[in-house]
Formats: sequence, C-alpha cells, structure tokens
Amino acid sequence: MPSGRFEHIEIPAGDPEAAGKFYETVFGWSLVRDMPGYLMFRAGPQDGGAFLQRPAAQKGVGIVPYVTVASIAETLAKVERAGGKTVEGRSAIVEGRSWWALFADPHGNEIGLYEGTS
Repeated sequence: MPSGRFEHIEIPAGDPEAAGKFYETVFGWSLVRDMPGYLMFRAGPQDGGAFLQRPAAQKGVGIVPYVTVASIAETLAKVERAGGKTVEGRSAIVEGRSWWALFADPHGNEIGLYEGTS
C-alpha cells in the first residue's frame, strides 16, 4: 500500500445527514449509513470519508484529512521530532487490520494517520 496518500477525510457537521445529502446532490457521492452520528461517504472507488456530528461547543472545527502511512508509530515519532504533537495515539479501527491516530503540526492543524492491511 503506498504511503502518503490521503485515505479518509472527516467533515464535521451540525447535521451529518443534511451534509451528506448536500454532497450527494452536488457531487453524486454515495452514502453509507451504518454508525449513528457518523455518515460515511464514497467519492470514488478508493476515495471517501465521513460526515461526523460536530459537538455544539466546537463550532468551526475543520476537515480532518487522514494520510496513509506504513507505520503510525514511526510517523508519530517523526512528527514529535519535527515539532508536532500527538493528539490521539494509535487506536484500532478493525482490530488486527486497521488503525488510526491524530497529530497536530506546529501550526495547530490536525491531521489523521491511517495504517492498514487492506
């Protein structure tokens, strides 16, 4: 699996269903409704993400892109050495198959990491 390509993008919304309908109408994205408050979408065969419920206290929270990496642990170590910070450490999405993590760059931008076998 190539490292460094965007894997997944989360788009916060006050109403994930309404946000999904907007993008479905504008771009033809297909919607997958399998988790409450987290409406997944597919923008192409390998491109996609989700609309997630934005907490009321977090108005203005932006899009979080996820980048595919070979090793989250190695990447987070590089992040820390380069002046960034780990926000959320490596956690399983599907145990034994895929993991995610979140870091902040020195400018406060949050970027997700994805490591997976599929």
